[in-house]
Amino acid sequence: MNIKDFSMLAVEQQPNQCLEEWKCFLEFVEAYFKNRGITRPIVVELGIEYNYQKRFYEEFLGAEHIGIDIAERRHPDILGNTHDEETLNRLKAKLDGRAINLLFIDASHVYEDAKRDYEMYAPLVRNIIAFHDVLHNDPGDKGARVRLLWEEIMRDENKYMKVVFSLRHSYMGIGVMIKG
Repeated sequence: MNIKDFSMLAVEQQPNQCLEEWKCFLEFVEAYFKNRGITRPIVVELGIEYNYQKRFYEEFLGAEHIGIDIAERRHPDILGNTHDEETLNRLKAKLDGRAINLLFIDASHVYEDAKRDYEMYAPLVRNIIAFHDVLHNDPGDKGARVRLLWEEIMRDENKYMKVVFSLRHSYMGIGVMIKG
């Protein structure tokens, strides 16, 4: 990844994640795909917050990005609630039998919602599943519930390799699990 290009793009369009975490995450994903000969990965992002990350995925990973969000003002590729079967079916139709290479879960920070997203979309993933906000500590904060889910998945499904990208000053963190 060209750091200068990344920095210029980040100035133009700030991603919704902590910039340093996001950069480390993308560098890791880029190396993972490159080492496996994946040249046009399919990235599905649940919860896109104005779709700012799309450009990063496309430019730095050469990815086909599919963003799913419930809010039309965010300009998703698929408009709909991630928990609705119809939304899942529209994604499956768009995939046309292809597997997802990277699933980024960031739609809802309520434990039950994030768990449902994981359960519904993880079976479509071949390589990487990532969660945003896996380091929240405040039990009163919605983000803390993603941390609980992350810890539960890592405990119960320890067949996956796990990586967490975070900085000392950040409370967010990006949790990454590698399948197979």
